[in-house]
Amino acid sequence: MSITTYASNKNMDKNFGATDYTPPATYYVGLSASSIGVSGSTVYEPTTGSYLRVALTNDKTEFAVASGSIIRNLNAVTFAESSAAWGTMVDVFLADNSATGSGNIWYYTTLPVAKTVQSNSVVVFAASAIVISTEN
Repeated sequence: MSITTYASNKNMDKNFGATDYTPPATYYVGLSASSIGVSGSTVYEPTTGSYLRVALTNDKTEFAVASGSIIRNLNAVTFAESSAAWGTMVDVFLADNSATGSGNIWYYTTLPVAKTVQSNSVVVFAASAIVISTEN
């Protein structure tokens, strides 16, 4: 996952004395049918079919220790079973709000293979499948 401009600016301001901030206590993993990009502003999430972002507590029970400028998820990330088709998802992201279409996008990436989510499907990211980096 690449860092968005929003998250990068937060880090830069903290590291260079301008403004401190508190990182999110919980990140929410979401899916997007559109490519997100560094601005984090072009997210198109499903709005029906039992879609909900998946909560990950921002601690070392959910995220590994950074190594080589990356961090990985320690546990599988499992979305609720879809009760209707969600469409074709092309990106995954971390946001700071649980509500679909709300909050700030901190990190994002394009899925290696687009995932068409039909009714009665479960989307799962295995442990270590989500790779977070500070690079764009």
